Amino acid sequence: MLLNACQNRYLNVYFENNGKKIPIEMVRVDGDYYDTQVVVNEMFATLATRFEFILDLSYVTGEILMKNNAAAPYPDGDPDNLDEFTSQILKIKVVDQLYMLRHYSETVSVN
Repeated sequence: MLLNACQNRYLNVYFENNGKKIPIEMVRVDGDYYDTQVVVNEMFATLATRFEFILDLSYVTGEILMKNNAAAPYPDGDPDNLDEFTSQILKIKVVDQLYMLRHYSETVSVN
């Protein structure tokens, strides 16, 4: 789920892995479900917009970046002037289960 909680900022969000955008399967926007499958590359979020979506990460390895390329201030700002701070929202590291077991099995106790 993604909620644009910015006070005065529009977002055009996408997910990137090795320079390629990851398809986003939309579930619903602001409480309204889609009747058919909707797959997009970007989600445009106005103020207080809420998205629910699915990312298929089964084929992805390494890092995924959640990025924003909306102009600021919207719509007259220049999207090419976004710096790393305003364009990069989140980083996700994708690792396989064996990596997790090798590196975290000693610190995690399972009851």
